[in-house]
Amino acid sequence: MKNQDDYDFAQFNQTLLSISTQLLDTPTSSLAEVMNSVLDECRELLGVDRISCLPNTKYIAQEWSFYAVSGKNIPHVRPNLSYEIKARYQAMIHSSEVFNSDDDLQLLELACQLQQQKPLNHILIPIQAMGKPWGALAAANFVTHKAFDEHFIRCSTILGNIMASSIERLRHYQELSHQKEKVVALNKRLIEDREKQLKVIARDLHDDFGQRLASLNLELGFINTQLDNESQKALYDVAAKLSDITRDLQHLSRHLHPAIIDKVGLYAAIEAEAKKMTLHKNILLSLNLSKEILYSEGQKLHIYRISQEALANVMRHSHATALSICLNREGKFAKLTIEDNGKGMAQDALANSSSLGIESMLERAALIGGTIDFTVGHHQCGFSVKLVWPIPEDMIN
Repeated sequence: MKNQDDYDFAQFNQTLLSISTQLLDTPTSSLAEVMNSVLDECRELLGVDRISCLPNTKYIAQEWSFYAVSGKNIPHVRPNLSYEIKARYQAMIHSSEVFNSDDDLQLLELACQLQQQKPLNHILIPIQAMGKPWGALAAANFVTHKAFDEHFIRCSTILGNIMASSIERLRHYQELSHQKEKVVALNKRLIEDREKQLKVIARDLHDDFGQRLASLNLELGFINTQLDNESQKALYDVAAKLSDITRDLQHLSRHLHPAIIDKVGLYAAIEAEAKKMTLHKNILLSLNLSKEILYSEGQKLHIYRISQEALANVMRHSHATALSICLNREGKFAKLTIEDNGKGMAQDALANSSSLGIESMLERAALIGGTIDFTVGHHQCGFSVKLVWPIPEDMIN
């Protein structure tokens, strides 16, 4: 027959394994959702009324956030603690020593300031995260008469170390996510500024240079009436070159700022771009574009620019004879696939390539909340670009 100590030890190990498995199996992005429930399991296992994980941080004046759970009808820690209280706790946490109210009445007096009800006892136990001092596990009892003996401290240290490592893992993830959000926001500003500059340049090319070239063409027409036949032929060659320059200028203006998407819509603009690029390339074009509007005004230009870059890559590099463009809806997402049967490229070259506008396409996909995948076909034959983005909520039936 097992004695009480053997039973407690077996129960502790079983719960410890369950807690560790749950924390390890939970994706880091979802850790915050399970942290309090796991901490409550620790509280019940240790048999205390309230438990907290207090980080060792010097920024307590601005914000001192921590995880804490309480049993039923047990008071919570006040949300707005004074700087003096936080500073006194931080001093104890920094010392990496155990503070037990059974041996230190001042600690119990300090704990009385955390809530209205006076606790029966209170303890601070230093804990580590990944082998480094992290903070303290704090426990307090209000109705439960449980002594904070060596066995309790040993078990609390084990549980506290596990919780601290998981909290630190979550903190690193949140910091990386925050940095990623800052990078995306910066890219958005840079791209938007660039588009504004291109729009200004396109307008100047069309309104200023375009008009000047048109005036020059009229002047040539007038001069033509004053010349003999031989001179008219020479002037005709000049006028033809001027027309070529004017046409190229118009193409450049439209490329810099595709006003076509405002005039005829995104899908028609993509179709027009594809037909224009494949017209003299002997490429069989297949189009399957949904009739639904699956994008917002903010997404429209980025989707077009990604399509434009993907089509340009087909023309420049693939030597394809067939090209398909498909846009369809998949639940709450829209998917645009641009696929060719060209020569493709090696996956390692694709991973390291910045010359094909891949970085720009990735940045624009992130700006519309989407993802983009580049796939090389079998035997490096064929290449596909798949852009997926969330359909705006007001457009989902």
